[in-house]
Amino acid sequence: MVTVSITNGVAVVTMEGNLLIDEVDSFESKITDAFEDGTRQFVFDFGKVEYVCSYALGVIAQLLKKALAESNGKVRFCNVGNQLKLVFETMQFTNIVPLDATCSDSLKAIRS
Repeated sequence: MVTVSITNGVAVVTMEGNLLIDEVDSFESKITDAFEDGTRQFVFDFGKVEYVCSYALGVIAQLLKKALAESNGKVRFCNVGNQLKLVFETMQFTNIVPLDATCSDSLKAIRS
């Protein structure tokens, strides 16, 4: 399950369970809707995520390109478990997206 809540221009994307191919369309749609509504700052909370399929990683990569490279936005990841952190490091997401221990840390950093 994916929820997006927007507060003060920052979208907090919260996911629960495994982010598998059958949920990616909903995931992408919710993020795209926020982006099209003008949101350029995103915090992804991976605290309740055990696995992210490669298709979802591709969607995240596209968002990073749109938000960071094309729109001067900000993206942060929080509550990333060790296994998922290894995946993000392998995909080099951690070279462009800071990882924070908590959502509070991400929100504080994104607003500064």
